[in-house]
Amino acid sequence: MDQGKIGKFIAVCRREKGFTQEQLAAQLGITGKAVSKWETGRGLPDPSEYSSLCEILGITADELLAGEKSDTDLENEAKDRLAELLISRLYRADCGISYGEFRNALLRMSEAEVILSRFGSREEAVAYLVQETGLSEEECAEGYDRYVSFQQGLGQCPNKKR
Repeated sequence: MDQGKIGKFIAVCRREKGFTQEQLAAQLGITGKAVSKWETGRGLPDPSEYSSLCEILGITADELLAGEKSDTDLENEAKDRLAELLISRLYRADCGISYGEFRNALLRMSEAEVILSRFGSREEAVAYLVQETGLSEEECAEGYDRYVSFQQGLGQCPNKKR
């Protein structure tokens, strides 16, 4: 274990959460000097503190001991940043819904696209939707058709005359 690397990682995670050393220490029931000692690589947290520390910092024990986020977490973080960038570029304040509602709708559409892309036919997709939602076949077919129609329309300019 590289104490220096672990300490730097703790400091980065703490700052990302917006905590001072004293605030983190207070949540753990220890002194700010102990947190300073970890972050400068002059010591490590007691193993009994790992669980609480990881929960507060939003990391796993493996990540703590490695002194870095796992590749999966880094990939997910990069995807989240990209999604936020795209959403912020697409959102218009005059569209009639809040940014949060717009963001959630786009993320749900993205999830729907991933799920529905697994099926080779409309019938398979509709059968899946019936099973998952408990709605009637007609309702699911109509929802699927609207979704497909909407997806096809995304490539067109909304101001373009037809």
